[in-house]
Amino acid sequence: MNTDNDLLMTIARDTSRLIGKDFLERLVNILRNHMNAIMVVLTERPDPNSTIAKTILARVGDQPVENFEYDLVGTPCEAVYQGRTYVVANDLSVKFDVDKNRISYIGVPVFENDQVFAHLAVISDKPLTNPEMAESIIQIFAGRAEAEIRRIKYDREKDSLLQELEKANKRMTSNYQKLRAINEYKTQILGMVAHDLKNPLGQVLGFSQLLSANLKSASPDQNQIHENIKMIQLINNAGNQMLDQIKKILDDAQNETAEMPLNLEEINIFSFLKQVIQMNSIAADRKKIQLRHESNKEIFGYVDPELLVEALDNLISNAIKYSYPESEILIYSSQNENELLVHVKDQGQGMSEEDIKFAFQRFKRLSAAPTAGEDSVGLGLYNVKLIMERHGGNVSVSSEGKNKGSVFTLSFPMNPELSD
Repeated sequence: MNTDNDLLMTIARDTSRLIGKDFLERLVNILRNHMNAIMVVLTERPDPNSTIAKTILARVGDQPVENFEYDLVGTPCEAVYQGRTYVVANDLSVKFDVDKNRISYIGVPVFENDQVFAHLAVISDKPLTNPEMAESIIQIFAGRAEAEIRRIKYDREKDSLLQELEKANKRMTSNYQKLRAINEYKTQILGMVAHDLKNPLGQVLGFSQLLSANLKSASPDQNQIHENIKMIQLINNAGNQMLDQIKKILDDAQNETAEMPLNLEEINIFSFLKQVIQMNSIAADRKKIQLRHESNKEIFGYVDPELLVEALDNLISNAIKYSYPESEILIYSSQNENELLVHVKDQGQGMSEEDIKFAFQRFKRLSAAPTAGEDSVGLGLYNVKLIMERHGGNVSVSSEGKNKGSVFTLSFPMNPELSD
C-alpha cells in the first residue's frame, strides 16, 4: 500500500466538509484509490452474538457494494470483531482461505459502549511497505467513521420517531374526527327521536286515557265498546309507527358504522392477542376460567388495532360471560395462503342451529344465558361482524350443540386492498 505522508492530508482535505453517508462513501473511495486497495469494506454486526456481518459500504475493484452479508468465521475480520486491530503485511492468502491476489490486510474495530459493532478494513494486492503508517491512517479515519455511523443511526432513529409521531398524530386526528362525527350523529338522532316520536307517543297517551275513562263506565253500550276497539286500533297504529321510526334510526346507525375509517398497521398477532387476553384476565379470574393462548409468534397481519381490539374483546368477554366457572377458553391464530385467522374456543353452553343462524344480528339474544348473571344487550356480535366486514373479512361460529362449547373465528385478508 502507498502510505506516504501526503495521504493523511489528502483524506482529511477531501472529506473535511462531509458528514454522514456522504463522508463514508468518500472515505471508502479515497482509500480504494490512494492505497493500492483492491477492496475497502465498512461493515456492521447488528447482533453481537452472531457471526454474520453486513456491509454498510464497500468498494471491490471499481464496483460499489451495499447490503452484502458474509460469515466472519475463518476471515481476518473475525479477529477485528473480537476487539483488536488486525494487520497482515504480506501473505494474506497463505494465512486465510482467500484469493491469491489478496496480499495484505488492515482491519480496525469500531466501538459503541465498549462493544465492537462495526469495522473498517483495507485489502491490497501488494505487501505493506510501512504497516505502522498505514495502520495509523486507518485507525484515525475509523474513529471518524464511528462518529458518522452513529450520526446515521441517530438520524434513522429520529426519522423513525418522527414517523411514529406523525402516525400517532394522524390517529389522534382521525379519532377526534370520528368522535366528533359520532357526537353530531348522536345529536341528530336525539333530535329525530324528539321530533318524530312526539306525535305518535302523544296519540298513544291520549287514546289510552280515553280508553281508560271508557272502561271505567259502569255499563258500556255497544257504541262505546266499538269506540274502545277503535281506540285500541289507533294505539296499535301509533305503536307501529314508533317501531318503524326506531327501525329506520337503527338502519341509519348501521350505515354510519359501516363507513368507519380504517387505520391499518402491521402488527404481531401473538403480542396483540396477549394484550387483549390480559385485558380480560380479571373477569376470567372471577369465574376461575383459564384463558389459554396458543399462537405462532411469527404471524403478522395488517389490521386497524383499535377496531380489532374491540372485536376480540367482544368475543373473549362473551366467551367468559357464557362459560361455566372453572372451564377453559383457548385463543389461537392460524393462517393460510390468503387469510389470517383468529379463533376463540370455549367450553360453554354451545349453540343450536337457530342460535348460529341469528348469532350476528343486532339486538338478538340467543338461547344461552350468562352463567353469573352478567348483562347482555345483544349488540356485541353484531359489532364484531361490522368490524370484520370493514376489514374485508368476516366472523363465523361453529358448535357441536348445546353444552358442547363454541368456536368463533375472525378471518381477514393477509394483504387487504380496501378503498377509502
